Formats: sequence, structure tokens, C-alpha cells
Amino acid sequence: MIVVLDIGTSNIRAALLDGTAQVLHLGRVKYSLEIASSGHAEMDMRLFDDALHAVLASVAAYARTHAITVCGISLTSQRSSVIPVDADGHALYNALMWQDTRSAGICEEFAPYREEIYRLTGVRLSPVFSAPKMVYLKRFMPDIHEKSHKLIGFAEYTIHALCGVFATDTSFASRTALFDINDLSWSDRLLDLFGLDRGKLCPVVPVGSVIASTVGWVRDLFGYPIPVLSAGGDQQCAALGNGCIHPGDIMANLGTGAYVLALTDHVKSDRRMRLSINVSAIHGMWIYEGAVLSAGRTLDWVNDTFFADPTEDHPYQRFTAASRNSPEGANGLRFDIHFAGKGTPDWDPKRRGRIDNLSFSHTKDDIARAVMEGIAYAVAECVEVIEETNASCAAVLHVSGGLSKDALQDDILSAVLHKEVVCAEGIEATILGAWISSAAMLGIHDSVGAAYAAASGSITELRYRASEDTMHTYRTILQKTNEHGDKGERDVQG
Repeated sequence: MIVVLDIGTSNIRAALLDGTAQVLHLGRVKYSLEIASSGHAEMDMRLFDDALHAVLASVAAYARTHAITVCGISLTSQRSSVIPVDADGHALYNALMWQDTRSAGICEEFAPYREEIYRLTGVRLSPVFSAPKMVYLKRFMPDIHEKSHKLIGFAEYTIHALCGVFATDTSFASRTALFDINDLSWSDRLLDLFGLDRGKLCPVVPVGSVIASTVGWVRDLFGYPIPVLSAGGDQQCAALGNGCIHPGDIMANLGTGAYVLALTDHVKSDRRMRLSINVSAIHGMWIYEGAVLSAGRTLDWVNDTFFADPTEDHPYQRFTAASRNSPEGANGLRFDIHFAGKGTPDWDPKRRGRIDNLSFSHTKDDIARAVMEGIAYAVAECVEVIEETNASCAAVLHVSGGLSKDALQDDILSAVLHKEVVCAEGIEATILGAWISSAAMLGIHDSVGAAYAAASGSITELRYRASEDTMHTYRTILQKTNEHGDKGERDVQG
């Protein structure tokens, strides 16, 4: 049996899976962030420590009760947050989350080097990534920076909590803006450029590797040491869990943010630096990644502001009903969903959301529909850029994440993209991807392909294919928008 630890932005999950990826037990604990209009986005690591202990204790209790032996703990996590820690792995300050934008000015300062940074790292310099946040700590929190033994993310923090060692894998390293994705090592050139100390970074191992075995409190929980594997970043694992195994396979993970990933077996830079190129969850392969920084989070804001009713059984009940009462195109309403800055293709941290063409004739129903269409347009923009760079992309888009569970959202995506959209029900894609990685590494299955095939019985696929009429309607909407010269949003052609 394998335990998968999935560390998200708002919660942590621990799932116990058998040899065919059936989930036998799932523990989940939510936590909160401290977010301010100044760009501040932090997390008190004491909340995380408590959550990590709680979910592992839950799984360990289940395993003991059912006489189950765990052969590995597979770790996947959110990426690019920065936590200063001492030599014992204890946090010296809150985590600077990936959403934190206070380093935007630092990114502007290094703008003359943006092409060199992109060529080496595959990422366009942005406050999303780790390096600018590390520079921010050094400049504006010098005491904390000086005291820190390492500057690490949630994956590395958890690895140390479980095993007592500092380590990271190539997929997480490739999200720092300090890692050379061509020779898979920390870049001396970029460390010198940013004025950062290599000693504060972790040793790097190949994605999917066994790091070490559990020690201390984790060993006591289960009663024996367990190998810990670093399966890779959450989005990379989601791609693997969606069956992205071959070059050209493409998926969208629709959660707090939306991420569009396509698998490739070689590094080919986008000369306009619109995409991130990261190490994938499969050793020897990479991903092209487009990012929509606000997707589910924007929908949540709209729902909480206009629709949510505490007396309803389901928190999105009214929003869901309203979105179906508005026609294709939301009666001309356009909703820019980039509330927290824009990722692909512009990477503009100052971008904010807005509603276009609002009139007295519009209703809340139109707002609900327009939000879902705005998310689809943003995802389609990412797909368009990926297909320009990687012409062999598949004709099917695999989707996962909370938003993918809404059939209307999947229908709209199919219509805007002119692709079949496949949503897998059952086990979450990120958890499945981490399981696939470790099941192959531990020898439970011969390869990631064999592990995915073994898990097929745990998955039910829902397929969405928009009609030609609906595709034509959205193509016309987008063409008219482009003709009107909307400079606030770079629309895609269907």
C-alpha cells in the first residue's frame, strides 16, 4: 500500500491506496492564508505542522486497525512558495506563498536579464517563482534571511519533517527560476545574478526518487520506517494522473488557478516567453505549462459575493442554476477573471479583473455564465500558445480539478477549444499521478504506463464534445470581440 501526501494551497490530503489505486482511506485538513491587498500572501507554518500531523495520524490509525503495511509515502505539493528554516527544519517565518506579489519590483529590476533567465530556466521571471521571493527576504527581512539555513518550499519542508534530511527533486527545482533545465542543476550564473547563496538551496535528486525513510514521530505513528518518495509538483502529477504519458498529451487542471500542461520529450523555448517549461513527473521528460493565476478563486469570489446562501445544501447551488439560465455568450457580457494578475501569455502581476459591456439589461445569471466563459477563454489562450510551440498536441483535452466537475464548464471548454474534453471521475488526478510515479519506482508496476493501466478500474471518464453550432457561436463571439479591439484581454480564435 502507498500513502500519497498531497499538499495544496488551502488543504493537505493523505490518501491510502492499494495496488490498483483504489482509495482505502482519505484524510484531509484545511488551513488558511493571510492575504492582503499589498500583495502579501503568507501562511503560518504552525497551521501546516498541525495539519500534517493530523492527516498522517489518521492514515496510520486506519492502517493499524486494518493490519495494513505501508510500503511508501509519495509526496506531491504546491510549488514555488518560500519558507526560511533553521538547521532543524523549523520555520523562522511564515511561508511566502506562490501568490505573494511583493517581489514584483524586484522582477522589474531584473528585466534586462529576462531572456537569459528564461533560456536557462524555462520560466519567465515573475513573483510567482521562488528566486524573486528569496531576494525579497534577503533585502527586506535580512535578519531572517541571515538566520536561515535553507530557503525551501512545502515539498522540501515536508521531506525534512518526515525524514530529517533536506532534498528536492528536479520538478520542484525547475519552478524556482534558479535551475538550469538543460543540464538539470542549480545555475551558478543565476545564483550570482540574484546574489543568492547556493548553500541555502537543497541538493537535487531526479523526480520520483526515494529520498530517505521516515524517522522520529512519523516512524512512531506507523511503527516502522517507510521510504519517502518525491513524486513531483502537483501540476506535473496531475498531468500524469490524467494519463499524460506520451509527448503531445495535454491537460488542464482547473482549481484555485488553472494550469494547462502538455508533455514533451525535449526542451524547445518559446521565443516570446509566454510558457513555462518545467521538468515533468516522468524522468527524462518536460512539460510546457500555461498558467491562469485566478480561476476557481475568482469563481469563488463571485459566488460568495452574489450567490452563496448559508441555508442551501450546496455552496454553489444558486451559482450553478444561474449559469444555466444565461445563453451562450452571456448576452454580450465579458468577465475578465484575472483578479490576482495574469500569467500566460503576458505575465503581468498588475493585471486585475473587470466586467465589460455591462448594462441594465444584464442579470446575475449573465454574470455567472460570463465567469465560466472567462475561465474557458483564459484556458484556451494557454492552449493556443502551447500548440504554437508544440504542434503535435493531441486533439483531446483531459481536465481535472474542482471546476472540471461542472458539466457546463467542460461543455464551454469544448466549444471554445474545438476539442473533445475528457473528465475523469473517481480518484483525484494529483493523487493518482503521485501514486503512479511511486508505484512504478517501488516496483509495484513495471512502468508509469503499466501503473496508469492498472488504475483504470478506479476511473470513470466523462466525455464532452460541443456541437458544431455551439462551436460556431463561440467562434463568432471571439471574432467580434477581436474586431472591436479589446486591448484588456488577448482573446484566442476558436
